[in-house]
Amino acid sequence: MIRIFFFLILFFCRPVNKDFLELENSTLNNKISNEELSLKICKIILKEQLKNFEYQENLIYINFGSNLAYTFNSSSKYSELIQFQIVRFILNFHYFAKKRNFKELRISYSKPFFSSPDGKETVSEFEIFRVKIDLNELKKNNEIEKLKFLSDEYKMNSNLREIFNQVRLLWKVEMDEIKRVELK
Repeated sequence: MIRIFFFLILFFCRPVNKDFLELENSTLNNKISNEELSLKICKIILKEQLKNFEYQENLIYINFGSNLAYTFNSSSKYSELIQFQIVRFILNFHYFAKKRNFKELRISYSKPFFSSPDGKETVSEFEIFRVKIDLNELKKNNEIEKLKFLSDEYKMNSNLREIFNQVRLLWKVEMDEIKRVELK
């Protein structure tokens, strides 16, 4: 009995992420515009990976990605990893933004790469993947609506993989240059 009580105290008294609480409160605050809220969500979820943000009448344009020119994944895993990062962002953005009237997200993934245009190796940044998704389509899916915030430590399971695949079916791929990336 004492062990159960101790466990409950630890569970309910665990530290709460300050950013998470701030976003929860911001979504309910009508004084915060949709543009301010969407930028705040992007900054908190993406952190230093956010590269560019634009807002136009409930249409949100986001560019994010890695700041490293290295990858330690195979070509097939690399594409899947990027797509899962984008899906995770979409689901987390939706988690906070679903109480507001956002229409569409356009998300680009950029990454620096080593290149040798004139024989001299340099690092240049390239957009390698871009999707567009209607956020209202996410609201129609009960599994997505029940989903909680996916922390950095989320564990992939078959149910979550199915939800990720459902999101990928809803988006429109506007650019896919991942296959052109040469991994060495």
